[in-house]
Amino acid sequence: MGRRGARSDADEKVAELLRAAKDSLGHSLTFLSRLDGQRQHLEVVESATPLFRDGQTQPQQTSFCQAILDGRLPNVIPDVAKLPEAKRLPAARFPRIRSFVSVPVR
Repeated sequence: MGRRGARSDADEKVAELLRAAKDSLGHSLTFLSRLDGQRQHLEVVESATPLFRDGQTQPQQTSFCQAILDGRLPNVIPDVAKLPEAKRLPAARFPRIRSFVSVPVR
């Protein structure tokens, strides 16, 4: 379950916003992540599936977020399966990830 039980008040407020976005968009997953140059850290996760949790990390270089920051993918992806660049990334292998929206926070 990751750090879910130990969320700070600020993380709980972020989780509320993520839940609202998830419900509004009809997505099964929303998250706030931090990129440190090597890893993508999922700081706060709201998910209908236990595959993703607070505190989880993955390689930054092969993330959708990095591809979007690099300009290789658009911020809004209605269908991951229709973009060859997206299909090459590991996240595209998760059967539940079919659309993706990214809003970089700096």
